[in-house]
Amino acid sequence: MSTCSTDYRVHLLNRLGQLKDTFPAKIVKGLAFSPLTDIRSFVHNYLLDENLLDVKTLQAQLETLRHFESLAADVRERITSLTNIEDLDKERLSNRRRRKTSIRNASPIGAAASPTPTLPAAPRRMFFWMN
Repeated sequence: MSTCSTDYRVHLLNRLGQLKDTFPAKIVKGLAFSPLTDIRSFVHNYLLDENLLDVKTLQAQLETLRHFESLAADVRERITSLTNIEDLDKERLSNRRRRKTSIRNASPIGAAASPTPTLPAAPRRMFFWMN
C-alpha cells in the first residue's frame, strides 16, 4: 500500500507544478494557525527550503569567470592588433597605387609606357671613300 500512496504523492506533486517532496510537510505547518508576528521567520520556517551554500562550487565558478574574463581581454587585444595591421595594410596598398599612378603620369605624353627603358640608337659609321 505504501507504493500506491507514494505514487499518488509523486503524481500529485508533479501535477501541482513539479513541487518538491517537502511540500506536504510544509503545507501542514503553514496551515496550523499561529499568529504572524514576524513575516520573515514565517517565510523562512514554513515556506522556503533549507538550501545550504556550496562554497567550493561558488569558488570554482568564480575562478572560471575570472579565467573567461582574462580570455575576453586577450581576444580584445588581439582584435585591436589585427585591426591596426589591417589599417597599415590598407595604407600600404593605397601608397602603392599612388606610386604606380605617379610613375604613369610622369612619362612623356604620347610616349608608349613600356616597362623596360629604351636604348639610344647605335651611332652611324661614316665611311670615307678615297678618290
